[in-house]
Amino acid sequence: MYATRDASSTWQRDYSELMKKYEFVAGKAWPCIFYCEKEDIRLLVHGDFFCLADDEGHAYVDEALKERYEYRCDGHIGPNHDKRMVVLNRLICYEPETGKVTYEADPRHVEALVRELSLETAKAVRLPAEKKKQGDRPDIAEATKSLARLVYEYHPQRFQKDLTVYCDSDHAGCLITRRLVQLG
Repeated sequence: MYATRDASSTWQRDYSELMKKYEFVAGKAWPCIFYCEKEDIRLLVHGDFFCLADDEGHAYVDEALKERYEYRCDGHIGPNHDKRMVVLNRLICYEPETGKVTYEADPRHVEALVRELSLETAKAVRLPAEKKKQGDRPDIAEATKSLARLVYEYHPQRFQKDLTVYCDSDHAGCLITRRLVQLG
């Protein structure tokens, strides 16, 4: 399947059919997120990576995938597993004290950029807005945060059900050309 133009859509169609067979429903907004109500499993598929949130879900999806594919499991993180792993060049860490899972870009990318830009001897600058080097797009982090606040504070009564549209009732003067007729 690789090296063909439609490889990704063929792959998505193939694993989606398999997930449907095992009673997974694809998300409406993003068809790469699946939910199995019967087993209460949420699944994220990114390319050919399948990410799950629990061991029971892993066992169920493992059974489904073995039916059609040869694959390997890259690892687990969590209370009874490793504390760190790398997936898609992202460092994923589990913090046992808080129970949080964080991810950050591969630290090797930062080191390579520093070397490439000859910044090894540059002095670090601490900015008030600096928090962590996580997230894929730090340039849009503020906008995303602000939008998330608006979505969180969604109030349906602020929106109207009716849409009012204004138009030029004389069609700009000419019914055929819709152009303004200038007299005199």
